[in-house]
Amino acid sequence: MPFTPFHFGPGIALKSLLRNWFSLSIFIISQILIDIEPLFYLFHGQYPLHRFFHTYLGATFVVLICIIIGRPVCQKMLRFWNGNLNKQQEKFLYIEPFISWKATIISSIIGSYSHVFLDSLIYYDVKPFEPFSTSNILVDTIFSVKGINIFCIICGIFGLIIFLMYFLKAKVRISKK
Repeated sequence: MPFTPFHFGPGIALKSLLRNWFSLSIFIISQILIDIEPLFYLFHGQYPLHRFFHTYLGATFVVLICIIIGRPVCQKMLRFWNGNLNKQQEKFLYIEPFISWKATIISSIIGSYSHVFLDSLIYYDVKPFEPFSTSNILVDTIFSVKGINIFCIICGIFGLIIFLMYFLKAKVRISKK
């Protein structure tokens, strides 16, 4: 992706559907960790931009980092978030700070491997199967950069609509009490 937040769209959609089985914060951490690599090489004028962490082997390391370090970091961030909400905001913006191991594992795997997959569709320098193969048979096969960006945006909008429906349903339920 030209910009990491495009990757968040599918994560928002998955969170809206999988709810407690999926952690959007863990998913986002995996996206950011993977895209630190091309950002580093871009700022240093070194090419190719996409290297080790844009392989499935490298993404596996990101999965492990997210599981070991990401879970406690995200839980701490969520507690911080909740601690800064006033009573009115808590009704709508409170986020459960506990992230289950199941959600951590699922989110880090989906986040890391989907990142490599999506980038391998549009970037010639992504070699997803290195060190076993230097070819990228997926590039330019399914979507263009624009097509991938639109897909990610649509996923994000879909997820936000589902969240809005949950929110409105919960609000109606509360008002009936």
